[in-house]
Amino acid sequence: MVLVTALVYILVVTSVYAQSPATKKLDVVKIRANAGPQYYYELIERALALSRDVYGDYGIELYAGAPSSARITEEVKQGDRLNLVWAPALKSVYGVDQLIPIPIPLLKGLSGFRVAIIHRDNQAAFGQIRDKLALNDMMIGLEFGWAEVAIYEANGISVTTAPYTSLYPMLQVKRIGALPLGVEQAVSSLSKRRHKFPDLIIDSELLIRYPMPIFFFVSQSTPNLAIRIRYGLELMIKRGEMDELFKRSFKEEIKSLNLKNRRVISIKNPLLLDEMPMLRKELWLNLEDLNFESNLP
Repeated sequence: MVLVTALVYILVVTSVYAQSPATKKLDVVKIRANAGPQYYYELIERALALSRDVYGDYGIELYAGAPSSARITEEVKQGDRLNLVWAPALKSVYGVDQLIPIPIPLLKGLSGFRVAIIHRDNQAAFGQIRDKLALNDMMIGLEFGWAEVAIYEANGISVTTAPYTSLYPMLQVKRIGALPLGVEQAVSSLSKRRHKFPDLIIDSELLIRYPMPIFFFVSQSTPNLAIRIRYGLELMIKRGEMDELFKRSFKEEIKSLNLKNRRVISIKNPLLLDEMPMLRKELWLNLEDLNFESNLP
């Protein structure tokens, strides 16, 4: 509802601003509709709202197209239909290094906490895995073009690639053994397909972990927008609002997957962007914190 309201708002105020050249130009965020968890949209809207006193009014414009990841980056680069995207903060992936990064990990690193969708017959075998190279025995499957393919391969782990919709039937007939997904993806992705693939479950033993921050990236044509959104996000962090929104959005997945009691297999990510706020501990999840789940409201 917030986004629909904002879109209507932009259509109204733009005509007013067009008649008043002396008035400060309206900041307009152009993003894809229905492109992921509502969490991202709420972050954008709140960051813009908190920055209104300093940067003025704003609008949010939704683009209903569904281009490929590479095409999305090109659209943001051009800045006409899109000027902001959220994506993994990785070098030479999807072309995001041609955009302006806002170096705040939006999911606090949660996207790098991977649980695997597997066939229920493979649970016992999965429970025997003790190191990263043993993952080769499980035949990991990933979508064509995903950044994760290069990450796993850089760690000596073989990957089978296929269109995303093909991975689930491949799991069902055991052509692949595991589909690792981010914690924020796994539960919802499987629940949507459970009726078609009743033998698929989320493994209960392992947590594959590597740095995989998600940043907002902004078009080079609207650098002021990057400054404004970062300002708003920093205010959210300072006021505790970003943590509250994160917990409200993902606490059920975090609790249901029992993350802190899983056996962790850590792998390296050689593709991280240089703009990485690793020293800002408040921006990252700490799995070792014994109160990791009990602190969630």
